[in-house]
Amino acid sequence: TIIDQATVQYEQPRITASPSTVYNVPADGSAVINLNLINDGIKQEVYAITVLEASNPNGAILKIDGLTPNRQFAIPPQASLNKQLTVSKGATQIVYDSLAIVFHSTCQYSYSTANYKDIADTVYISVNFLPSCTDVAISNPGDQFVLNNSFNDTLPLILSGYDINYGGLEKIGIQF
Repeated sequence: TIIDQATVQYEQPRITASPSTVYNVPADGSAVINLNLINDGIKQEVYAITVLEASNPNGAILKIDGLTPNRQFAIPPQASLNKQLTVSKGATQIVYDSLAIVFHSTCQYSYSTANYKDIADTVYISVNFLPSCTDVAISNPGDQFVLNNSFNDTLPLILSGYDINYGGLEKIGIQF
């Protein structure tokens, strides 16, 4: 004899990422990662995606469909929704390791700060961009200059056309 029916958890979000690691992305390009948002539950649910800011201290730029990834998606029961996540580099860094993407319930999720279990799934992605540099021009001296004894072994140079705030700028070398 059945005394009582067991309860069923309606919300069962699951997320996968493919590929989870992308290498050699051009500095001015974006990595493209396919996210599969899955509802393993028995009824349609609205779930949310949240990028954990603590996992992105260097400011990678993440977007889904060209918009913020921190938003909600309705998914039918026992179905999935494919979304493309793009990751672009921030101002200074070229390596972004273990960026956390959380796919979670809109009702029972508190960043693990409450007395109940979060209904959520997390995927970690990593993106590595190629190093790059800024353009540099020599403004002075001009072409076909002559260096003689009057310069006392010192050639004054004026460099221009570079971005002093460029994150990859470490040094400028001159060879003649």
